[in-house]
Amino acid sequence: MLTLMANTALVQILQFLVLGFFVCVVVAAWSARIHLPKTKCETLLDILSVVVLFIYAVVLKIMFST
Repeated sequence: MLTLMANTALVQILQFLVLGFFVCVVVAAWSARIHLPKTKCETLLDILSVVVLFIYAVVLKIMFST
């Protein structure tokens, strides 16, 4: 019973990670499209900020799921 609960929680976290990854990719691509005349450093900072927001969302999901 305990392993089943742990497995379902793991599956939910993995689904959330995959969904969040695709959302991050879409947002980063959209952000890069809107601001076309940008340097590579600014584009990397945009992507990094999206990744940081994603990690924050994952931490919140883990905190509230337990």
